Amino acid sequence: MHLLISVGLLILCHTLIWFGTNLQLLDSWSKAKSLSLSVFLAIPISICSYYATHYGFKALGALWSVRFLAFSLSYLVFPVLTWVYLKESPFTLKTIICVFLSFAMIAIQVLLPD
Repeated sequence: MHLLISVGLLILCHTLIWFGTNLQLLDSWSKAKSLSLSVFLAIPISICSYYATHYGFKALGALWSVRFLAFSLSYLVFPVLTWVYLKESPFTLKTIICVFLSFAMIAIQVLLPD
């Protein structure tokens, strides 16, 4: 259960980070408000990150495992949001290989014992 909470919080965290940093690229309203939104999102992002680390460490028992899990999930969130909102295709050889490697890193951290 701790692992699911951590994964959910990390996905939420990376989604908020994506909007906080990339909203400036979407439209004129977003460009005008993007820095304010980024500052506003800083506290929720920090809280999500804090608790994701807390629960991830409880589930996995090593901070390195939590770090690689967070990295891998970020690389799964980023291509989807970039594809949906900025119309940049994640279906290039380079991106597909990186997404596959992200899945592999998650599997290694979750399934292999220390």
